[in-house]
This record gives sequence, structure tokens and C-alpha cells, in this order.
Amino acid sequence: MISLAPSRAHRWINCPNSVYLEADAPKLPPSKYALDGIEAHGKAAAILSGKSSIENEPDNKMTNAVSKYVNRVLTLANGNKLSVEYLISLIYREKINLKGILDCFFYDEKNKTAYILDFKYSYREQVAFKNWQLLSYAYLLGSKYTPDYYHLELISPLGLSTWIASAIEMKDYYFQTLLNTMHSIYINDNLPTKSGEWCKYCAALATCPTIKSDIESAIVKEKEPSDIQIDDSKLGEELALLTRLKNSIDLRYEALYELVLSRIIGGVPINNWGVSNGRSSLKWDDTKTEDIEKLGKLFNIDLQRPREFITPTQSRDRGIPMSVLESYTIKNPGKLKLIRT
Repeated sequence: MISLAPSRAHRWINCPNSVYLEADAPKLPPSKYALDGIEAHGKAAAILSGKSSIENEPDNKMTNAVSKYVNRVLTLANGNKLSVEYLISLIYREKINLKGILDCFFYDEKNKTAYILDFKYSYREQVAFKNWQLLSYAYLLGSKYTPDYYHLELISPLGLSTWIASAIEMKDYYFQTLLNTMHSIYINDNLPTKSGEWCKYCAALATCPTIKSDIESAIVKEKEPSDIQIDDSKLGEELALLTRLKNSIDLRYEALYELVLSRIIGGVPINNWGVSNGRSSLKWDDTKTEDIEKLGKLFNIDLQRPREFITPTQSRDRGIPMSVLESYTIKNPGKLKLIRT
């Protein structure tokens, strides 16, 4: 049975062969960010299920994000029955299992609307429109309910992203695209392997033949004889080539680095590589606060940091509306950077 995860739908929709490449790829331990996400989701699910309370959580960044998500869910639900950490699956041709766990779902019978709410404990911009993870959930729910509309929403510490679409719109294009892709994966006949921004967290990066081929072909092209002086008409082409090469190298380097590191830590010798501790840093022992204060007095040094405000962004994350903050803040323009046109 081939398992298709909605959380990876953005990848297998664009690169169907990634399903097979990832299945054969070496397994790496989850990153710190992944573990933080699992912890935040666990706290949110416990609170929405009535097994815990936000008051039991410490006042920190994660709790603020969880609180924002929980409040949004309860506001939208408005008394409708919630399904939290809702497991749903669909078997295609006895070979493909599209299976995922929705963070939160409820069905508004009055308005014939399926609400799919996904919690993202991430400080990157989140976009619900054409989000294939949410679309996969909608497709799965469409096999069990008959909504007229789908309310798809991503909730993160940075805010909300919502997309409301009709069932007709979903079925005519998005659901058909999902079905066609599942069928292609089922047939498994010369499946395409395509590189792109969906490669970033692919488990098969270290072994992906397409990424390796992209790097090799770009290097060959870059080595072709050319004038030292590049005229303006070719500058954009040269920079585009180098950008593609850099992105592919960065992706492959990060994947190989993590793979080699995990292998060595696991006791597998790798030629030309070993491990050592990085640069260390000193921090105060939290269990000796009173002794540290006495130490400062002994040497006549004020060890306390000057009191300062938290950042405007942190204030926004804790609940001050951006419309209010605008009167008290100054926006520094970002550094100019090139963009593709």
C-alpha cells in the first residue's frame, strides 16, 4: 500500500515520483522545528478536546500561538461540534491510501459548509488559496459529506489565511487534479521527477537524481567559454542560471549534510568526515539566581540587563492589533533585493 500524506501534497502534486523516492530514502530524525510543531499541536488538541486548559500553560511564544489558534477555532465553530485531530482516509484502487489527520474540522449543516482549519506553528507566511494540503483534506471530506462550500483556513502566529470555495469549483478542477495524480502514481509509468520550491523538505533530496542532474547541467553550462565582459543583454540570463545552480546546490548540500551527520552519530564511518562540537557559549545557571546577584554586588557590577520593550512583532503576536501598533511604530524599509520578473 502506497501512503499519500496531505501534508506532502504540494510535493507529490508537482513531483509524483517523489512518493517513491521518499519511500526509499534514508530516514532522518525530526528537526527541532518539527518537534516544536508536534508539541504545539498536542497542546492545542488537548485544549480543544477539553483535556487541558490554556491557563495551565506557561506564558511563552508557543502558548500565545496555541491560544490564538484555539480562540479562532472556537469563534468560527460557534457551538458546532468539533472534530479534533480527525483521522480520515480513502483507498484508491486497493493500492493508494490518501490518509491524513485534520487539526480541526466541523460541518455547518445550516450553511452546508465544511470548515477545515489547520494550525501552522510557523513564522513563515501561510497561504490557504490553492493549498494542496487543505485541498486534499477537502477531497477526503467530500467523500463523506456533501457540502455546498468549503471554508479552508490556515492559522499561524502571524495571522490567518482563508479561502472559501464552492463544491463545484473544487470538483471541476482541484479534485480532478488530485484524482489524476493519484492515478498516475498508481500506474507508476515513467513518473516525472521535477525540481522546484516544493523540494525544500523532501526526504529524498540527498538521493534525488533530478537535483543532481540540475546541478551538473548548470555547472557544465557555466563552464562554457564566454567573454569576461558580459553585456547587459546577457546579465539576466547569467544570473538566472547561477540562481538555479545555487538553489539546487543549497538544497542538496543541506540534505547531504544532515544525512552524513546522522550516519556518523549513528556509528557509521563516512570517509573524510567526522563530528565535533561547535562553538560553545556560556549562560547563567538558572538555579543560582540569588548567588549571581551576590556575585554582581561583590565585584560592584550591575549584572541586570537594562529593561526594554519587547519588539512590535512580539506585541502583535501577543494580541495588540496591527492597526493600533501603527501609531506607535516606525517601519524601516527592507534592504533592496533582486526579484525575478
